Amino acid sequence: MLYIDSKYISIVGAQLRNFKKKKENLYNCSCPICGDSSKKKTKARGYFYEYQNSAFYKCHNCHASMSLQFFLKTYSVPLHDSYALEKFSEVQKSATKVATKVTTNILKSKPKTFKLDEHKPKIQDFASPILDLPDAHYAKVYLINRRIPARFYEDVYFTSDFKSLVLSLFPDTGSKLYDNDSRIVIPFYDQDKNLLGLQGRSLDAETNLRYITIKAESDKSLIYGLDRFNHGTSGYVVEGPIDSMFIPNCLATANSNLEFSYTRTNADLTLIYDNEPRNKEILKLMEKSILNNRKVCVWPNNIHCKDINDMIISGISENDVLNIIQSRTFSGLSAMLEFNQWKKIK
Repeated sequence: MLYIDSKYISIVGAQLRNFKKKKENLYNCSCPICGDSSKKKTKARGYFYEYQNSAFYKCHNCHASMSLQFFLKTYSVPLHDSYALEKFSEVQKSATKVATKVTTNILKSKPKTFKLDEHKPKIQDFASPILDLPDAHYAKVYLINRRIPARFYEDVYFTSDFKSLVLSLFPDTGSKLYDNDSRIVIPFYDQDKNLLGLQGRSLDAETNLRYITIKAESDKSLIYGLDRFNHGTSGYVVEGPIDSMFIPNCLATANSNLEFSYTRTNADLTLIYDNEPRNKEILKLMEKSILNNRKVCVWPNNIHCKDINDMIISGISENDVLNIIQSRTFSGLSAMLEFNQWKKIK
């Protein structure tokens, strides 16, 4: 663990109940986030620990999990600012040393390619995987009620402060977001697992912004599922990331423009638009895809659910949904005929 991390853990530890050093690079305290226990003041289930030369905090009672920097920001803004300043200075010194060493080696030997190992913040530094939350936690209950497959619980996260999460990962965006906005977080990665953006889903029924999508680069569109997509076989494209979790080898565009997926993969794709035969935007995009000779799913008239997740909740199994999609996939003239029978706006 870096000296600066140990220094600030000791500083903040002086303000925490039952704080003590257990061993090298491991500190224990009563969790200030959940209070640990109102009945037994000796309970201490919060830990500061080292992972890959960085310091983190985790509570084994409330399952809060975050980097030391995010913990300090939550607990004491002045302490966080002081820590961040020292950390930045240390990184600058380290970078200068590395650059000097690299330059010296270049001058002494034949040209070589050097790659600076730069630590990039990860979403798990600032948010908790749904898998780690208690079963009674409202974010986990939401996923259970939506019947989202448990295999995705470690890839979907929860944060109690979406704005802080966004600013920590993408400092150039997110400043206009609301403070203390709790959301389920779905990350978007490329094929090499680089974080490209994320989508925050609010569980507040009163909010006007149910979904917020954040991009690392504002001029680039996002596709969900590229990190697990098999480009060598046929696949599917839907609008919502949650819908894609029920279909094998499926991408999601996070908007209604499903054809965008063709710019990112050469796979044989079936476009699955939401079942909204009265939605003018859906009808326009779907007709365009058919005219472009794409394969599209045209939902049967006896299915009244809006999207795949609604179908799953209604009691239709994943296999049955997939069978419906496969049996109702068309292209060319047959697709246009089925489309004209399906749409409710003539």
